[in-house]
Amino acid sequence: MFGYNGVGTREIASHEGVNKVTIYRRYPCKRDLNLAVLESELGKVHLRGDLFAAIAEAGEGRTALARTFELVAKILQHGPELLRIVQCGALEAGNDLDPLLRKYIGELVKVISSYLEPWGSRGQLRCAGDDALVFTCIAIVLNHLFLHRVFSCEGAGPENMFADYAESGVA
Repeated sequence: MFGYNGVGTREIASHEGVNKVTIYRRYPCKRDLNLAVLESELGKVHLRGDLFAAIAEAGEGRTALARTFELVAKILQHGPELLRIVQCGALEAGNDLDPLLRKYIGELVKVISSYLEPWGSRGQLRCAGDDALVFTCIAIVLNHLFLHRVFSCEGAGPENMFADYAESGVA
């Protein structure tokens, strides 16, 4: 709520009901504590098999891509606080966050890419590579969620846009 710089270790310790020294024993600096919180939150992201199955069972590239948008949106909407924490963490932790993102988000990208590979190899998806397509889906969904929240467009929820987005990504 107050951001990284707006809260001191003393306030964190008080809020958690522990002594400040207890925190410093485990996390020598506030940055270490911040990274631990980020890793904990990223570790809570669970991949739903039913959503992957929906991609695998798609009959064509357009449907697979639309289902990929749905999967990405469900993951990103699962915990809005996760997005906020990661975005703030990227500003505060800088390059220290990269290994965590590679570990958690990178794995997600690889798994989704493997599900899109059959359509990419058949030329049904228009992209430089399956990973690039997944990153594009993530960027589109993130931007769409943000813009929808800011401008409250009627009927412009992500679920109404997947078909249009998928249409633009098929060969």
